[in-house]
Amino acid sequence: MGRISDKLLLATLPVEGFVFFGTIMGWPSLVEVLKALQVFESSCDPLSNSTTITSSGIINCSKRDSFFSAAGTIGSFSMNVSVLLMGFLIEKLGIFKARALLTIVVTLGLVCFLFTPQVNWLVFPAVFFYSCGNYSFVLTNSMMSVLFPKIGALVLVIGQGLFQAGSSYFRILAIAFDNAEIVDEKVVEKRGNVKEHYLDVNYILMVVWIVLLNMNVLNCIFTWNSYARLVAGDNYKQHVDDFGAYAWTAAFFAMLCGFVSDGFAKCIKSRPLKFGKLLGVWIFIILNLLVGIVFGFLQLSFDEKMRLPLIFVYNIYRSWGYTLTPVFCRFLFPEEFYGILIGIQRFFLGITSLSILGLQEIPSTFGKEGFTGIFYTFIALQGVMIIFPVVFGKRLFKFR
Repeated sequence: MGRISDKLLLATLPVEGFVFFGTIMGWPSLVEVLKALQVFESSCDPLSNSTTITSSGIINCSKRDSFFSAAGTIGSFSMNVSVLLMGFLIEKLGIFKARALLTIVVTLGLVCFLFTPQVNWLVFPAVFFYSCGNYSFVLTNSMMSVLFPKIGALVLVIGQGLFQAGSSYFRILAIAFDNAEIVDEKVVEKRGNVKEHYLDVNYILMVVWIVLLNMNVLNCIFTWNSYARLVAGDNYKQHVDDFGAYAWTAAFFAMLCGFVSDGFAKCIKSRPLKFGKLLGVWIFIILNLLVGIVFGFLQLSFDEKMRLPLIFVYNIYRSWGYTLTPVFCRFLFPEEFYGILIGIQRFFLGITSLSILGLQEIPSTFGKEGFTGIFYTFIALQGVMIIFPVVFGKRLFKFR
């Protein structure tokens, strides 16, 4: 019966995952829905030269974009920082009670969303509370990897894949909106202290790497509407629609990481099981850095014809980055510290994501030159971060 219940848990994961995991990453699609509902429309000055009106009647201006960018940044901050708290709650209360509390918080966020068209400022607490569940639900489901040791990396990656696929959820809601009529626990012996693991140079480099990747991704997400208008003018809506419509493809790219890691583990019999899984992680970290550089140069093209290549490269870039970190933490460090290590990493993602509030002001002020400076900076940082796989590789190939 135990094995049946384990399989049932795994079978229900996709349903919860698509609806709740990673939805904030599809924020641009929901922004257009909120604009259609006239949220923050009054912030635009109709007499200003910077205010534009689309053929569908959507009013756009920099100030309105700033409000939505701020709300999305708050959501990213909440999604990441809440994971650390969730890690401690799971340790103290157990998964069931921790998830129950999280469900209440997410429900509060949904209620705030319900009244946002009438009270626009409610979008900020709505995004904050709703986003608390995005990655925290992933964390609770990641615990299932211990139930399936032979495919442990794949189980972890399934959760990450659903986190990526959840980015398309807001796009589905946007399609439904456009076509709708609008009426006014396991006990283990502790091995070492968690401090020695979060001070490990490999862990620190991993956090720096994923923080830079996260800032790059969030900058793309929360300035995509502005970037699309710069590239495509009045036809920018197609860019926004495609951004949300193809977000789900990241799930397939994420799954590739799991299959490769578990495949190496099965093929390499002369080394420990975790060596094969971490070898896959090491390879994909190198590939991710290269993809990140390609991503930056595609952005610098400012070419409307490169819309779909840019979107697909973006999905590869983010899916591999967010997918690799849990496998890295799960198999490089003792499993009893997994929740706290993931929580610390997500805490830093949340704190540093606040920088997007200032970062998105650069293109708002300097236009194309602002975007260009940001893109070149992230390209350079991708090159610098090659130090991460170099250091990690030295430790990896010492495994016997």
